[in-house]
Amino acid sequence: MSPGRTEPRISVNQLALYLVSGPARRRTIIECQKRPQTFQVTYYQPALDAIVPFVVNGMRDEAPLVAAIDDLYAKSPANDQEENRFESNMFAIASFLDSYKKLSLGNLRPEATRQSESRRIAIRGVQISVRPEIILCGVYRSDKRVGALKLYLSKETSLTSESASYVTCLLSIFAERFLSARGRMLPSQCQVFDVFGTGVYVARPQMTRRRRDIEAACEEIALRWPTL
Repeated sequence: MSPGRTEPRISVNQLALYLVSGPARRRTIIECQKRPQTFQVTYYQPALDAIVPFVVNGMRDEAPLVAAIDDLYAKSPANDQEENRFESNMFAIASFLDSYKKLSLGNLRPEATRQSESRRIAIRGVQISVRPEIILCGVYRSDKRVGALKLYLSKETSLTSESASYVTCLLSIFAERFLSARGRMLPSQCQVFDVFGTGVYVARPQMTRRRRDIEAACEEIALRWPTL
């Protein structure tokens, strides 16, 4: 068995799932994060390549999203795995098309996250990969404010209000740590959009308990990491 990553590291989505799971599932999550499969990183890239520019351009012209579905449909998959990937990405774009009007970005301007803004949050010895797809910046009530939008893509596990609250909490921490030069974090614009579940969740003004939960979970992950 491969030794995997030496330093504790987890994605924001998996950490949120970890926080609402039982002991056996928690162990599996740590094991998968220590020895990740490459396809998990890039599986929904075609859908993201279509959705992110659509949001950045103001969510006005649906034609590029429809064209992206048509392009995927026209592709000739090399095997069953690739066929499933094309179908999943088509489904993701179609689901987004049906529900994107639930998104409210207020008066903030959406921008695609630059590579330099895709930094990890370090909490209690664990590196957390947050990677919001969209950064939000602008003026809200005469004050410069910032937020972040995460697109959650999973057909197998939809977000619940509880798991989503941890994702939005981490988005707010991301905005506080890395976007403060552009404005103050605005909780209502730290959002996660469950594309398949078609739900939109925003950060709560008071997140003290969730921050404590996240810190405790990271302590636990750091302790168990070398043993798996």
